[in-house]
Amino acid sequence: MKRVIIAILSVSATLGVAALTWTTVSQETSPEENGYWMSYPSPAFSPRYDWQQYINGERLVSNAGSHYWHAPIILPPGTRIEKLRLICLDNNPSGNIWLSIIMVNDEARWGTVCSVASNGARIGWRTFTRTIRPRQASAIIDNKNYSYYFTLFLPGTNADQYRFTQAKLYIVQ
Repeated sequence: MKRVIIAILSVSATLGVAALTWTTVSQETSPEENGYWMSYPSPAFSPRYDWQQYINGERLVSNAGSHYWHAPIILPPGTRIEKLRLICLDNNPSGNIWLSIIMVNDEARWGTVCSVASNGARIGWRTFTRTIRPRQASAIIDNKNYSYYFTLFLPGTNADQYRFTQAKLYIVQ
């Protein structure tokens, strides 16, 4: 297994302080085609707002209501994203956990590359995978014109039985 270390710059809106943190993202080689899986563990995700109450260790859970989290996707230009995978616990039939890949240009115009949800979740930890259309233009990394990140939505709290452990991308370079 290869390991890639990336830097994540986080800025606190309330304190106005920037902090540079390092996160290890693992690359798992796969027998599929010429690509491999990139893993983004829950600690790579930051809350959308500083006031969000949550716990983030080996799993991410909200302590108060539904919330959004974000994590950067840093890949070399020309990399093709073929699959998006969500690994989570959703034991609540009243809502779904959502994971999306977002692309944004320099003018802050954004679009969704792909999304996956915990539809039809049964009790226990589950994996949900979405295959991206072959050769979909927005799934080919274009760092000159866009930035990319994950958006994760948890519809409730730990008590509501919603937990997230990791996102994975199957990529081909």
